[in-house]
This record gives sequence, C-alpha cells and structure tokens, in this order.
Amino acid sequence: MDRSSSSWRSFNFTLDVIIASAIAKDDVREFERIQAGFEFKLLAAADSEQPRLPSRDWSDRRQMLSAEIEEVDAELRVTFQSMGYAALRQFAGRAARMLSNDGAIDVAFRFDSQGRSVAIVANSPLTRQAMINFRVLLE
Repeated sequence: MDRSSSSWRSFNFTLDVIIASAIAKDDVREFERIQAGFEFKLLAAADSEQPRLPSRDWSDRRQMLSAEIEEVDAELRVTFQSMGYAALRQFAGRAARMLSNDGAIDVAFRFDSQGRSVAIVANSPLTRQAMINFRVLLE
C-alpha cells in the first residue's frame, strides 16, 4: 500500500464525516422546526374587545398551512390545507393535533394524501377564545 492511497482514503473518510455531520444537523433543525408546530394567532380588531374568527382562509405564521373556520350548529369545523409542494410533502398522510395555548382545545386529526384535513371543536365561548392562539403539531 503506498502513501498516496492511504492519504486519499483518509481524505475520503474525513469528507464523509463532514457531509454526514452537515446532513445530521439539517435533520435536527427540520425536526425542531416541526416539533415547534405551526402557529395560528389572531389579533383583536380595533372595533371589538373580543377577537372575531376570520371569515376567510387564515394562514399559520410560516405560510405552510391554511385554516378555514366554518360554524355548523354547535361545532366549529376547521379545514386545514397545506400550501405548496413542500408543505404537501410535510403534511400528506400525517397524524396531527390541534392545541390551544390555554389547553381548551386538544383535537387529534389526520391529513389526507392531498394535505387536507378537518378538525371539529365545540362552538362555545371558551373554545372561541382559545381559537385566537393555537398550533398544529405533527405526530
């Protein structure tokens, strides 16, 4: 075995370690981003003390997921839709939870292959208040 082939193997090994480390760090960042969830936050209108639920699509802070809220009798139906190809790859077929910061909402649901899902919560004053700040966590 000559010295140049040994140096070459050492160089290749070092390069493999650097690439594997970079990929692992990227995977950790992606995992942390997903674990943080997709946050929806509603601000109160200037003419009202209580926040009003949006009448049209509402997007999370990262613009990956939209939510449309429909009042049906004693329920609020929240239809989630992934926005764009990257979001579709992330949400399609995945189980998720809708959680409010105050703990009033904790609903499990699953996205279909098109990145769409419906979560149903009670239409009560407590739930409506909780809807001003919630997040979707992928499981």
